[in-house]
Amino acid sequence: MWIGGGTSLALGLVALGVMVPFAARDAAIAREVRELAAIKDAAGGALDPVQAARFEELRADGQTTFRAALALGIGGGLAVAAGTGLMIAAKRSARPFALGPQVGPRSAGLVIQGRF
Repeated sequence: MWIGGGTSLALGLVALGVMVPFAARDAAIAREVRELAAIKDAAGGALDPVQAARFEELRADGQTTFRAALALGIGGGLAVAAGTGLMIAAKRSARPFALGPQVGPRSAGLVIQGRF
């Protein structure tokens, strides 16, 4: 459980870290779209061709960026929660390690028992 929990926790933290630039880019796109929408409202519902093309480009880019940020945030959050839960469960069920001799008819050795 330790290995699974640690791996899940690490991958979740990486996903959340990768999400941050996507979320920042999405916020910048939303700001620019609001500015263009305000210009459109002030101009009586029309933008010049350059602004209209930029508006459509931002809308398409914004949808992709938002979806990526959302997927990384949800997936990363779930992975962090699962990893943390697995590590807590492993801590609670951990048994101490035992070291003992083992003797057979043709062999002798030491045995390590416990959860790994």
